Amino acid sequence: MSPLLANIALDGMIRDTQEIFPNQKNYIQGYKPKIISVSDDFVVIHRELEVILQCKKAIQEWLKPVGLELQEDKDENLSYPPGRG
Repeated sequence: MSPLLANIALDGMIRDTQEIFPNQKNYIQGYKPKIISVSDDFVVIHRELEVILQCKKAIQEWLKPVGLELQEDKDENLSYPPGRG
């Protein structure tokens, strides 16, 4: 798939995943997760690992009907101690 087509196709996935989280200050850490995509790669950014894992599950569910899946060998969860990163 070309990078342009991948970005167009995955735009709906990004919007749908972010909409799971209410836009309220009292939600976990007060903001929605950020999802950045380049071609068929993307990264989910949030302060809470729980939110990132919820996004991963939502993304997996979004990809199923279109015949795509996450590649577990490319999947990585990173975190930084508070005050760093």
